[in-house]
Amino acid sequence: MPFVNKKYRKLASLYVSGNCTEAEKQSFEQWLAVSRDHQDYFASFQRAWNLSAAASLKSEIDTEKALNKVHSKITSISADQRISKVSSHRKLYMALRVASSAAAILLLGFVVYYFTRTTVNTQPVAYTAQNNQQSAYQLADGSQVFMKDGSVLKFQSNFGNLDQRTITFEGEGLFEVEHNAAKPFIVNAGNLQIEVLGTTFNLSAVEGTSMYTCDLIEGKVRFAMIDRSNGQVLEQIVLLPGQRGTYNLSSNQISRGDSPANVSSWRTGVLSFNNVPLGEVMKVIGETYNLSINLDPTLADLRLTARFEQEKPESILEAIRVIFDLKITQTENRVVIR
Repeated sequence: MPFVNKKYRKLASLYVSGNCTEAEKQSFEQWLAVSRDHQDYFASFQRAWNLSAAASLKSEIDTEKALNKVHSKITSISADQRISKVSSHRKLYMALRVASSAAAILLLGFVVYYFTRTTVNTQPVAYTAQNNQQSAYQLADGSQVFMKDGSVLKFQSNFGNLDQRTITFEGEGLFEVEHNAAKPFIVNAGNLQIEVLGTTFNLSAVEGTSMYTCDLIEGKVRFAMIDRSNGQVLEQIVLLPGQRGTYNLSSNQISRGDSPANVSSWRTGVLSFNNVPLGEVMKVIGETYNLSINLDPTLADLRLTARFEQEKPESILEAIRVIFDLKITQTENRVVIR
């Protein structure tokens, strides 16, 4: 296959897509007409285009029409300008049809690279969870993210075609990441960065809070603090299932500890307490159901052992009221316990 100048590789793509100017058309057609090698190149290019741009990228470009224009233009150019001495429309058409399969494979790679890197929309996409929806947001790679209301997920529109799956997150969400060892999954939240291959974890990175936390349920993740100005990793730890990584925004430090129970109860609807102080129980219930609970401090050390599955918060609070003979009043999302 002949060496083809970058200028004419680009012109070939502009030509078949119908995006070149009249001057570019003439320049490319003249270049095409002077050499049989050039014609073979373009045949291979057109074949690769059909396989990738039209089929894979669902292009609406009429490649046959583009080729017909090439044929008619070439046949109108005088024979003495053609090194190949192609003298008829039919001969040229046959030359284009018998292009080298090896060249087609090489050009297929070029076309896929060119269009995925230069013409695919790479605009940022932002999704905000609302209305207490329980369904997951599914990314192009099959990964799912369950989010609390107000949580925001951001990523590039060509997310599924990138070598590294990178998203930005704010809020609280349960991530179920599709395994792909060749494409790490990166979550950015402020100066915090979490890198996984395939795993399930709960991330809390709520704007305005002093702590961001990541609780690992399955798999393994790299929990790191990043200097966003240059991308340098300042500090990192590896989390295993049952561990929590904490990023303290005030001290700008990260640490590792055990995950608390019920960390994903907001998503699963299951609350389990085993001899847990009532103060901690109420904190979990408040975070799970978005309630503001004011508990009398004298009751905080009472201990609860119970399990609730798919119960409404009113039912859970009523059960606790009966167990400890408490007085509970509720106004919308505010609860007072005496």
